[in-house]
Amino acid sequence: MDFLTFVSKTFDAWAWPLTVLAMVGWFRDELKAILLNIESFKAGGIEATVNRKIKAASELADELPPANGPEVAPPEYDDAPLQPEYTIIEAWKELEHFTNEYVELRGVRSESIRRKRIASTNELVAAGFTKAEADLYRELLQVRNLVVHERDPKVSAAQAKEYFELAYRLIGLIRVKTDIELGRRASD
Repeated sequence: MDFLTFVSKTFDAWAWPLTVLAMVGWFRDELKAILLNIESFKAGGIEATVNRKIKAASELADELPPANGPEVAPPEYDDAPLQPEYTIIEAWKELEHFTNEYVELRGVRSESIRRKRIASTNELVAAGFTKAEADLYRELLQVRNLVVHERDPKVSAAQAKEYFELAYRLIGLIRVKTDIELGRRASD
């Protein structure tokens, strides 16, 4: 092999790797921003990320009506949870408890509530939830399901805190609804 053939073959072998490295260097900031938002990736399937679900839940929370009663303060949030997944699971348990309590108070009983203790969107609306509240509940449930059922959900402390705040915002609205319903029953 002569020198020109060697140079040509070397260039052919290194052309793609050098081009990729140049592109990565050129778009370094953009790629970094994209990669920081990716929590999981599934090739050949549907990608479901905690980050995207929490953002969707946050957008739904923006549609919630203000509480027609005293604001219910959430418990103190621990800024340094040992496991962010634990924060999400515990916030979900509280949300599920207050939701089921309210749904039962309103007399909405179905097979799904008796079996799974998780109300469907239609059951929540029938119990007096707004569509936005019911949608937020379902979105928070999906985040909880990702955290519980994914092998490695990779939840950050910031995501856990945002989930906590969204869940307790909805819990506050549910508690106000419960107080109104109890007050209505007491006056009847």
